[in-house]
Amino acid sequence: MVKSIIRFILVILLAGASKSLPQITAQDRPAYTYQQMESILIKQNSALEAARQRIEAATHILQATGPKYWPRLNFYYRYFPNGVSFQEGEIATKNWFNARFTFDLVKFFKVRALRKKEQQAAVELAEIALQKLEYEALFAFRKLYIETLHHKIQAHYAARVCSTSEKIRALRRVQFNNREALKVHILAAEIDYRENEGNLNQHQLAYEMGMKQIGLALKIPSDSFELKENFFIPFIPDENSLLQKALSNHVLNRESALYIEKELLRSRAAAADELSLEPYLGYRMRELRQGAVEAGPEVGVRFGLGLGYFSQKHHQQKYAEATRKAIRLEEEGARQEFIHTLKTTYNQLHSLKVMVQQKNEQHQLNMESMRIEEAIAEQGIEGIDSTPLHVLELEAENYKLQKQAMEYRTEYMGTYFEMMHLSGISWPDVLQFRNQKAQPKSEEKIKALWVWDSPSLLIDANSSDALVVLCNKQKFNKVYLSLPGELENKLFKNARFIRLLANLWKNKIKVAALLGDPHWIFPQNRKKLLQKVNDIIRFNERYAPVSLFSSLHLDIEPHTLAAWVSRKSLYMQLFIQTLSAVNEEMAAWKSGMPLEIDLPLLVNKFDRSVLDQIVSECDEITIMAYNRRNARKIRDDSVKLLQAIRAGNKKYIIGLNSKDFHNLSELDERIIALKNIFSDDPGNRGFAIHNFQTFYNFIETR
Repeated sequence: MVKSIIRFILVILLAGASKSLPQITAQDRPAYTYQQMESILIKQNSALEAARQRIEAATHILQATGPKYWPRLNFYYRYFPNGVSFQEGEIATKNWFNARFTFDLVKFFKVRALRKKEQQAAVELAEIALQKLEYEALFAFRKLYIETLHHKIQAHYAARVCSTSEKIRALRRVQFNNREALKVHILAAEIDYRENEGNLNQHQLAYEMGMKQIGLALKIPSDSFELKENFFIPFIPDENSLLQKALSNHVLNRESALYIEKELLRSRAAAADELSLEPYLGYRMRELRQGAVEAGPEVGVRFGLGLGYFSQKHHQQKYAEATRKAIRLEEEGARQEFIHTLKTTYNQLHSLKVMVQQKNEQHQLNMESMRIEEAIAEQGIEGIDSTPLHVLELEAENYKLQKQAMEYRTEYMGTYFEMMHLSGISWPDVLQFRNQKAQPKSEEKIKALWVWDSPSLLIDANSSDALVVLCNKQKFNKVYLSLPGELENKLFKNARFIRLLANLWKNKIKVAALLGDPHWIFPQNRKKLLQKVNDIIRFNERYAPVSLFSSLHLDIEPHTLAAWVSRKSLYMQLFIQTLSAVNEEMAAWKSGMPLEIDLPLLVNKFDRSVLDQIVSECDEITIMAYNRRNARKIRDDSVKLLQAIRAGNKKYIIGLNSKDFHNLSELDERIIALKNIFSDDPGNRGFAIHNFQTFYNFIETR
């Protein structure tokens, strides 16, 4: 009755609680892709435009370098007021005019070529400067984008946490308001709600500020675009190929080479400037003393050599050599630092990816746990506390896990952008990486454990915990859990049994529903088996989409019947009919549960046709390889059965009995030997140990 009242109050609160909370509203905005936004940034960025103008200026200087050393046309005029008197011939002039067409061969053929190459290097250095600025601008924009997206998503989850905490606060008021001693719970819920509300407002404000900054960077209104929430790149390139591409893209090598080349060219051009070899062709006019004018052509050559030419050339060469060595040393140090930084970033990226996956798995696990709790609450099983308040607390915890996962995703993407920045990978490269097909994952190997004495696990909480602890320590990822007695109204109503299944599921340990009785092969007893199968299917459906039982595992073993020796053929046919009946029952319910069976090695004595029939009725077979001296004997005694399994394209597990070994070391050695034999067989899914109690004693003895 109390639960019903609380649920009714909860439903009433659902509508009102969320209305008072700040909400993130999304307007209709143009669907800019991220690549388009980067293109807009490159066009609109002022620093990049300034760098492009510098390239244009350097290009014009380059174009002006050639004409500077073309042939020159010179005009000379000289005036002597009193004339010049020579004793021999009394030749004198008052006015003298020359026009000369000169061509400095050294400057045209030597200096001009060196200066052009120097300016060409300057243009390329300006282009590299633009490329570096683009990298920096894109890196800064990517960080801004991902941080803004982070605040948007965090605000979304904070709103959901806030809504849930409001419901928890309201429920606690209903429960504890009239109980003075318990009002501290109301206060705690109030504080939690206020903290969540403040967190929501903080992320909402940061998101709005980030949108404005993005709008300013792109020079478009902040309400004209929307951030995409699927902005996550799970693909990480191969380290060696990434490093190779990064070194080829890295501008440091080219920048250093160009700077060295520019300095060498400048040095050589400066030295060559001290030389001149200048032929000329001209026309001369002069006024003689008597007023007569003398005119005529002139041809000559002028050679010049600076007095400091050789000294300058020597020091310029020394300067060039010292500069080259200095740049090479700086480049080598920067190269090593760059490689170290890139590798550190790459390793950090892998670590963050693992953390993102773990948080996502934890979130998914928490989601399924919440569904289990909701299903348990609906069942109303006595002894299990699954009140609506408990479910809401799980929901709030789930939203917090989602927030944590998004924090790691944000850090991961920031590191991904840093890797792109360091290695010079463009956005199309990333999209190409993203579209590459992932390598198919290898199927996880099974390490299973038979658990026949399940009632002993339900004595107290410590007993059921012992199974989970053992599985985690010994790396068991599956248990064949026996289901004795009446299921629907007894075992499936047992609070400890439900908690055991939920605990195994939370620890990623699959549970196969283990049923075993050789008498079920007889038609008059088969109804009991089918009823159990029916109960298991309906139990699983109650907790859907979670599958507390991952499969149905039959350990019927008709060979243990007293009349087996004389009626083995009949019993084997009855066994096959029983499997067929179970399959029909499961198909009728559309359960989708795999059917697994146990078979002893003695079935190899039957005809292949019988083995083919058995294999066709199941999905997986556990071969009970008991009482065998070594791994080779197991292989030899299972040849015919393995052939039938492979022909039917089915899977198998090798089962070992811990009673066949004196200690755990012997058992481990047998498993290693079997792995060496069967590891290359794609049909082999792993190994199973019989059974829990004996294996547990091995561990205690060790």
